[in-house]
Amino acid sequence: MAGLFSLDLDRVGAADAATFRIDAGTRRTTDWRDGCLLMHVESLRTCALNAVGARVWSLLESGCSLGEIVDALQTEYEATAPLIRRGVRAFLDDLLAKGFIVRAGADPSAPTIRLHG
Repeated sequence: MAGLFSLDLDRVGAADAATFRIDAGTRRTTDWRDGCLLMHVESLRTCALNAVGARVWSLLESGCSLGEIVDALQTEYEATAPLIRRGVRAFLDDLLAKGFIVRAGADPSAPTIRLHG
């Protein structure tokens, strides 16, 4: 996704490990169909996540790095690491653009998301 608020995560390397936090205004349902729903309280923006998106979100909530997310998904799904990495980066870029996650420092009480590896 390209746009004013999007981040090109392909340019983030280990030396420049970008960190993000789940925005304090983001709420997650426990279950919805095969995934979950996200809602940003202030903007009333919602996002339906399928099972894979919900799995990535749960890994983000636990503070996993991009490499850890890719490793976890590679053991759970039949896909190559480069394909998973591209998909996760695009997903995170979309979440950032929509305000569900923010750059680190916006809310110190939220879980940290480390994008590297």
